[in-house]
Amino acid sequence: MCGIAGLVSLDFPKSELAQICVGQLNAIEHRGRCASEVSTFEGCVLGTTRLAIIDIEGGSQPLTSPDGRYTISYNGEVYNYRQLRTELEQDGWIFRTRCDTEVVLAAYSLWGDESCSRLNGMFAFAVWDERLNSLTLVRDRFGIKPLYYWSANGTFAFASQLSGLTSMKMVPRKLDEAAFNEYLALNYVTPPKTLISNISQVRPGATLTVHNGQMKHFKWYSLPTVERGKLSCADVKEEFSFLFERAVKSQLVADVPVGAFLSGGLDSTAIVSVMANEFKVAPCTFAASFREKDYDEGPIASHVANKLGTDHIEEVIEEADWFSLFDETMRYQDSPVADQATIALMALAKRARSRLKVVLTGDGGDELLAGYTTILANRLQPFFGLLPESVIKLVKFIIEKVPAGTGQVSWDFKLRSFLEGVKLSRQDAHATWRLINNQHTIQKILGQGLSYNPASALSAYREAFSNANKALSFDKRAEFADLQVWLVGNNLTRLDAITMGANLEARVPFLDNDLSTFLLAVPFVLKTRGTELKSILRDYLCSQGFSAKVTKRKKVGFHVPIARWFQRGLKKELKERLAAPSILYEKGFLDYDGVNSLLDDHLSGVNNNAFRIFGILVLLSWAEKHL
Repeated sequence: MCGIAGLVSLDFPKSELAQICVGQLNAIEHRGRCASEVSTFEGCVLGTTRLAIIDIEGGSQPLTSPDGRYTISYNGEVYNYRQLRTELEQDGWIFRTRCDTEVVLAAYSLWGDESCSRLNGMFAFAVWDERLNSLTLVRDRFGIKPLYYWSANGTFAFASQLSGLTSMKMVPRKLDEAAFNEYLALNYVTPPKTLISNISQVRPGATLTVHNGQMKHFKWYSLPTVERGKLSCADVKEEFSFLFERAVKSQLVADVPVGAFLSGGLDSTAIVSVMANEFKVAPCTFAASFREKDYDEGPIASHVANKLGTDHIEEVIEEADWFSLFDETMRYQDSPVADQATIALMALAKRARSRLKVVLTGDGGDELLAGYTTILANRLQPFFGLLPESVIKLVKFIIEKVPAGTGQVSWDFKLRSFLEGVKLSRQDAHATWRLINNQHTIQKILGQGLSYNPASALSAYREAFSNANKALSFDKRAEFADLQVWLVGNNLTRLDAITMGANLEARVPFLDNDLSTFLLAVPFVLKTRGTELKSILRDYLCSQGFSAKVTKRKKVGFHVPIARWFQRGLKKELKERLAAPSILYEKGFLDYDGVNSLLDDHLSGVNNNAFRIFGILVLLSWAEKHL
């Protein structure tokens, strides 16, 4: 696992190209502290800062093909590299290392763009073609690994993180208004946008080639849009068990110890159960814990760990440590994701890194196995949408008179969100339930320097829905939309930034090529039973001998009690940070009075604005570093 960066330009001599790239790598050195190297060419430089996981001694980068034509700078892990290596050897490639980097280089050299779909793993890499003087960037199918780029005046630059580009003096730091609008609505930004104008993300499952000053985009992967027919529940159980266990086992390959995050939820429990059966020694597992009992998943995680016999470590997240963890998190989170779990994830990642270099996580399980309660909201919405507007207004009025709850996604928060979308189209309703701020709130906190475009809040979801097969059920199309918006924009961006900030590699077995392809083809009706979500995974855990305490447990999610903490011990510092001078206030991007109004409502218990306030805190901290 690594950080990569580079530059294509005829305006600089080799020595200066190398110097610029070293500056880029310094900005992202936390991604790989084992080694840092650059390779220069006429008009191009590639650089890598490496966290060594496989072939620790021999896997140095950038790596050049024997004929000198191709050079690769690579970030990721390809889990089927041994099988591909055998094929490539049969095609005549003579390997010099044991690492997957050379397998990816050989595959690209011999198979070209076709190689991308044959790589089973997570990756973002750049290949310089010395013969054609062209650079190609490649990103994995789900966007597990990030890749950013900037281009202007004949110069093209790329990096694994935004700071690998904003650290360059030639890159202007100007806020992108469309992305800012989207962030205010969602608390994150979706590909290809970023919060900096003229810096973009390579889309998941895509390549970008730069040749003679021109950029060419190619989409090498799209989500499959056809369901498999004639699948019985028994067929699904059998095939899922085989593919899931194979996926987890394949991601245990490393020359260093591999552990797992274990919350006691269905996803992480299933992963660790396979690890426990595979390992000869007890795998190391890590769980976050809180002193607030209604937020604490420590007991259920310990229950699972005891059953599976893991070497289990519990990290208690303390209220008093929250702002210190927040500041550490923001040092690494270049593409801001204001998901409350990010701060706890940082504490967990640091604890894990003190013991090992690699962990498995359950990300992707909810999207592929029908784990979100919005599925139930989707099914209820058409019926409640028939209610007269007067009835809905009355319910909203009553809710506003009820003191806001501070529990995990409290009932009043859910009901308020549901009513926001009840009269909209089904796809806009689904998107609305993912919003943190509605139009009214955004207009309150938005400064005079920007105008708000309501369509920007829903544009990513509308695009994702439009790309889905209209013949599929609405539930299936919503699944596709969440994979393309929520998963990559929020979950995977957060996971990469935080774990790499801790110098830890996080692997995601649910996004294995074969497993995800199978689950995307399973008819949605086979993924739920009535109001029961994740039926396939529940059945699997039953077959592994887990009791109803685990298999019948409702989805909890990784939540942090910041709603209460903001009203208690964090209140004084929270007020000071929100009131501190910021370029966002000075340039009229945010309105301080509007922000303060949100804070007052939260502190008085009128509304639970914790998610909204956290989003603004993240934005203010991000702007201090990047604008």
